[in-house]
Amino acid sequence: MDRFAGLFAVFFASATAAPAHAVLIGDREWRQVSETLAISWNQLSSIYDETTGHLDTSTTTIGNIDFAGWTWASDTEVEEMLQATGLGIPACGPPCDVVREEINSTWAPAAIDYDGDGPDTGLFAATAVVIDPNTGLSFLHWVNGLSRTLTPAGLISAPFFSDIESDLLPDYRRDSFVSPTLSVDFLGVWLYRDAARQAVPLSSTFTLVVLGLLGIRVHSSNESARS
Repeated sequence: MDRFAGLFAVFFASATAAPAHAVLIGDREWRQVSETLAISWNQLSSIYDETTGHLDTSTTTIGNIDFAGWTWASDTEVEEMLQATGLGIPACGPPCDVVREEINSTWAPAAIDYDGDGPDTGLFAATAVVIDPNTGLSFLHWVNGLSRTLTPAGLISAPFFSDIESDLLPDYRRDSFVSPTLSVDFLGVWLYRDAARQAVPLSSTFTLVVLGLLGIRVHSSNESARS
């Protein structure tokens, strides 16, 4: 992300509105990173077990954000997810500490959603947008989220990828490495849940009620036919 540090002088905008849906990849649903901005690793570790990624307290909220039902991903799990998208995102790490670059890639616009629930169909809503003040148009979008992985240097691995609308500068994939205390409004959290658990089966009571009603209907029909 240091490659783009100078671009902040142009104009920095907050993330676009996140799509309402989680992203289904394999047997996991991934939460929109842009729903969980401005939370530090230290805050997350107060309610999560950073070894397993599971909530380990009765408290499930930080501020007004509810984490109930979500597992905090490691950098390995995020990298596995990015490869499982089939978009051709460059394999990297983990940790992804070497830049992977490609000019005019196909994977970056397919991975990043610029306009929430609008016509753009990228997977993850951008957590940050850089806008050219001369044109008013955005030209750089990225997704950046905290994993639960703490590096030996005491920094947090935060998987990051970007799309830049330029024929000269490349789209970009690497991890950023941040302080456990950092909370900024362009950095969210990588979270997932088991997709199979989201399919709620009909209860046995409901099934019996339905079958009972069907039985009454059949019985009434038979009585009408005899009369």
